Amino acid sequence: MNEPFEYIEDYFENRLGTAEKSRFEARCVEDEAFAAQVALYALQRKALRAALVQQKTAAWTEPAHPAVQERAHPATVRPLEPRYPTPPRRLKPRPWLAWAVAASLLLGAAGWWLFRGPASPHQLASAYIDKTYARLSQTMDGSTDSLQQGIAAYNRQEYDKALDLFEGLYKAHPERTDALRYEGIVYLRRKNYDKALETFSELAHTNGLLSNPGLFLQAVTLLRRDAPGDKERAKSMLNMVVQQQLDGAGEAATWLKRF
Repeated sequence: MNEPFEYIEDYFENRLGTAEKSRFEARCVEDEAFAAQVALYALQRKALRAALVQQKTAAWTEPAHPAVQERAHPATVRPLEPRYPTPPRRLKPRPWLAWAVAASLLLGAAGWWLFRGPASPHQLASAYIDKTYARLSQTMDGSTDSLQQGIAAYNRQEYDKALDLFEGLYKAHPERTDALRYEGIVYLRRKNYDKALETFSELAHTNGLLSNPGLFLQAVTLLRRDAPGDKERAKSMLNMVVQQQLDGAGEAATWLKRF
């Protein structure tokens, strides 16, 4: 299903908020179909503007009306003739202009995709982090426990406070692995990749969980850090996620095609 035209236009007209802009840009990297829609919209805007400028330029450079030329040479005396209002000048249709616009769209789109190329694993991981962890989901029941307080602090970008709350909750209640996961996410957002890897590794080795994204988040962290050897380690982890059908298996299968 195509994205609503108004949503893409809102981005180009600067009508989106900061968080929504980030999600929009992250999706351009992660979602090729959406990126194609955005690229086509941008090319159409550019082609339309160029066409309008060309039409106006042609209108300004056409020969002046005979009455104007007559006033420009007062030495030539002619009998006075009755004057009538000058009818509005209509621009002649230019079919070649439509062809040029269509050609520019096709060539521009082809060149854009050739130049852009597929997103790298590092770009996919960065887009995933920006899209998934720009904000954390919070309950609507007004709960004030440590986890919800930490989530609220995270969403206000008060990362130090959020980290203290998540760490304190997990130390007091080791069964609260959700707090451990959020702790790792804070480290990831703060680009403390070593601590994020340590935290997600602890989560991955926790037994008895119905849902455990620890291994996938380790791979995400390695791809985002992108240090020597990280890509190979991340690829191995993503293969394990797919083989064992762990949390993140869908994204892992897609990303492995980019290696």
